[in-house]
Amino acid sequence: MPLETFLIIVAFVFGCVWGSFFNVAIYRLPRQMSVIKPGSHCFSCDAPIAWYDNIPLISWLVLRGKCRHCGAPFSFRYFVVELVSGLLFMCVMMKYVNIITWKGHAFPAVVAVVLHWLMAGGFVVLTFIDLDHKIIPDGVTLPGMALGLIASFAIPTLVARYPPNPPDTSHWQGLLQGVIGLAVGGGIIYVIAVVGKAVFKKEAMGGGDLKLMAMIGAFMGWQLVLLVLLLSAFSGAIVGVTLIVVGQVRGAKLIKPLKHIVNNDPDERAREKAQKQIDEIVENQTAWSSQIPFGPYIVLGALIAFFFGPDLIDWYFHLFHRAPDAITRLF
Repeated sequence: MPLETFLIIVAFVFGCVWGSFFNVAIYRLPRQMSVIKPGSHCFSCDAPIAWYDNIPLISWLVLRGKCRHCGAPFSFRYFVVELVSGLLFMCVMMKYVNIITWKGHAFPAVVAVVLHWLMAGGFVVLTFIDLDHKIIPDGVTLPGMALGLIASFAIPTLVARYPPNPPDTSHWQGLLQGVIGLAVGGGIIYVIAVVGKAVFKKEAMGGGDLKLMAMIGAFMGWQLVLLVLLLSAFSGAIVGVTLIVVGQVRGAKLIKPLKHIVNNDPDERAREKAQKQIDEIVENQTAWSSQIPFGPYIVLGALIAFFFGPDLIDWYFHLFHRAPDAITRLF
């Protein structure tokens, strides 16, 4: 088996193992619980989960997503988190595996893999916490900012940048890029939050989103953090419009029999009740688009920018025959 293939398989397995821990963090961090103690256990019968029932992916499939002791169901999301973590770790390894196998380049590439595994793991944890609780915990983003600056300093030629840093980029230049990226990422969200609150008289962006974008900027620099903002807004718009359309289709199916009651039922109370239900359905149709917080969209944009950002930017400039130098080579 080629060394590259072996390392990619190892990365997937390692990511799945860490995904099991990420599941613990996703549940416990918002509840201010320790991620170390107590050990994994069933929430229905409190029975501890043995190691052989805690093997990533395999145990969930073998037990069909149920507790061995009481038969209580375990959420399918446990399986999803482990699988997604494994795939992300594998993709990070694929990004750097050729450099690892080059003679004399293994150590910095391994450092790059480990630091970006931590970044990807943070993305997984905060995404699912944000989906559940609509919060982005400081316990993930603040260490993430520090790790981003460490990565920018330690491996300036291997971090994601546009344009890619040349081989002679110094550690201090890399750190400066990370600091600027942190400031730009957080600053953009701060400006959006202030303007949004002034215009719409309500919170437009949360502090967690600000710290998440600052974390991403620390890892990727200011150029890619701008791309992350565009990609997250674009993906959010697509999902939002889709949810609105789905809500309207669903609402139309529910409203049709109610309208028949309103127009034909001789009972006035039944007509009033049906009309009230119609009003509630109409009011809730557009609310579907706000069911998903913005954090997961930011993470999606960050992952796209990390793996494909430079190629996307080059494709854009070549498509419209524009020279990127004036914009992208300021720092």
